[in-house]
Amino acid sequence: MIHDILTIFWKEWKEIKELIWQRGSGRGSGLRLVAVFGIVGGYLPWQFGIMWIESPLPVIYGAFYSIFMVTSIIVDCFAGERERHTLETLLASRIPDYAILLGKLTATISYGMCFVLIIEIIGLFAANLNVNSGMFVNYSAQTMLSILLISFFGSWLMAEIGLFLSLRASTVRQVTQNLNTGIMVAFLVANFGFTALPKTWKETILHVFNINDGQAIMYVIAIILLVIDVIILFLTTDTFKLEKLAIEHR
Repeated sequence: MIHDILTIFWKEWKEIKELIWQRGSGRGSGLRLVAVFGIVGGYLPWQFGIMWIESPLPVIYGAFYSIFMVTSIIVDCFAGERERHTLETLLASRIPDYAILLGKLTATISYGMCFVLIIEIIGLFAANLNVNSGMFVNYSAQTMLSILLISFFGSWLMAEIGLFLSLRASTVRQVTQNLNTGIMVAFLVANFGFTALPKTWKETILHVFNINDGQAIMYVIAIILLVIDVIILFLTTDTFKLEKLAIEHR
C-alpha cells in the first residue's frame, strides 16, 4: 500500500518539477521563485517587523500562498495526463485507486507546504532584522500551529477541488478557468454576504467566534476545513471510480 502511494508521489513530484521548469522557461523559473521568496518571504515581513511575528499575518499569508501554489499545479493533475494521453495507461495499471488519488494528493499538498515553510522561515528572520529589542523573537507555539493547520487543510481543500475538476475536464485550460471562477465567486459571496448581514447578526457571529481570541478562530477555521476536506475526498473518490469504469469500458 505505502509502496504504491510513494510510487505515484515521486512520479508527481518529478512531473511538478518538469512543469515548473517548462512554465518558467528554465532559468526564468528560478528567478521568479527568488522574487517570490524575496518579496513575500523577506521584504513584507521586514517592513512589519515585530508586528509580523505577533499578528495573524504569517497565518494569513501562509494559507494564501499554499493555496496559490497548489492551485497552480493541481490543474495539470488528471486533465494534463488526459492531454498527454497517459491517463488511460495510469488507470489501467495495477496500482489501486486509493494509491493514485492519495499519491497525487499528498504530492500536491507537500509542494504547497514546502513553499509555506520556506516563506515563513525567511519571513521570521527578515522580521527580526526590524526588531529593536536586540533579541531574536520567534513565532508563538499557537501561531506556528495555526500556520501548519490552516495552510495544510487549505492546501488539502484546493488539491481535492482541483482533482475533482481535473477528473471531469478535458483540458488543463478548462480546469484553470473553472477553478479561478470558483475561487472568485467564493470570495465575493463570503465578502459581500457577511457585509449584507444585519448588524445584530454580525454581532452575534463575532460574539460566537470570540473575535478577541484570534487563535480560537484559527482552530475553528481549521476544523471547518477538515470537515469539508473529508466530504470532498469521498466525492472525488466516487468520481475517480466512475472515470476509471468509463475508460475500462471504452
